[in-house]
Amino acid sequence: MANIPNFFEVYSFVRDRAKSISQDFGIINTPSDKYQIKALEELTRYMICTMHDGFTTQKFEMKQHIDVINANLTALKNSYDTVRL
Repeated sequence: MANIPNFFEVYSFVRDRAKSISQDFGIINTPSDKYQIKALEELTRYMICTMHDGFTTQKFEMKQHIDVINANLTALKNSYDTVRL
């Protein structure tokens, strides 16, 4: 029988990968494009959706979660502004 991961295991995995992707965008420092914007939008959507399920998990760090969402939203705003130029 397969071991089915729980919410926090999946959330932690995706959160860590999302953080790495966001950092890569910052390190690469290339002009924003539709692929970067799409990735940031999807990652931010995931983080917002997981807030609901995260409330039921004691290991869930709400402040850290909100900080990540805020950072992603700031990066998105900057990307939108850059693409608009």
